[in-house]
Amino acid sequence: EGGVLPPLSILIVFSGPERPFDGLATFLRAEGFTVIEVDTKVGGADHNVLRPRVAAEIEQRISDGEFAATFWAVPCESWSVAHRPQVRSRRQSGGLLAQLAVGGPLAHWAAYVAKHNRLADWTARCVRLAHAVGTLFLIENPADYGDDSSLAWWARFRDHAPLWAYPPMAAVRRELG
Repeated sequence: EGGVLPPLSILIVFSGPERPFDGLATFLRAEGFTVIEVDTKVGGADHNVLRPRVAAEIEQRISDGEFAATFWAVPCESWSVAHRPQVRSRRQSGGLLAQLAVGGPLAHWAAYVAKHNRLADWTARCVRLAHAVGTLFLIENPADYGDDSSLAWWARFRDHAPLWAYPPMAAVRRELG
């Protein structure tokens, strides 16, 4: 009956801490959107998407079509060309298995890489859920410097494994891209 529509809700996962004069959430709120931010730096354990209850709640909200859009800023450290030591390669985008194994030279990085893999796996799952209900999704992460057909190509990093080369994310790009 001629009422005012509620503001559109946007989910930002891995949002990082709020910055008062900068950042996507600040901009969207200024434009009148309702913004739900999810990040352990914002909500601690209650925002830890590796906890089954937290992940399931977010998945349900996405499946219910609660959001007009979702934005995913998957932690990029282990996928970055700047990460030292290198913990992934193009052939082993899930992590340098032999080096990360117990007794390997990178063994202390194994849990770190596994955590980033789980975050990327969950993101791929959620993006599919969003797509299934017609929710816009955006995924932010550094470019693939190892793709020689890309403007981002950098020979020095030809063995670099970005998020986009990780099989679950590569599948999302093929299926939904």
